Amino acid sequence: HHTIKNGSIPKGKPKRQGKECGRQFVINPTNKTVSDETKQLIDKLLLERIS
Repeated sequence: HHTIKNGSIPKGKPKRQGKECGRQFVINPTNKTVSDETKQLIDKLLLERIS
C-alpha cells in the first residue's frame, strides 16, 4: 500500500491518499449510521413542511 498523508478530517483523524489511484480515505473510519427511527422522524418533519 503506497499512500501519502493528506491532511485530516474534521474529527482529527488523518486522511491518506493512494499514490497511484489518487483515492482519498481514512484508515479505520468510524461509521455513524442514522437509525431507522431518526429517518422516519426526518421524513415526517419534511412532509409536514411541504404540505
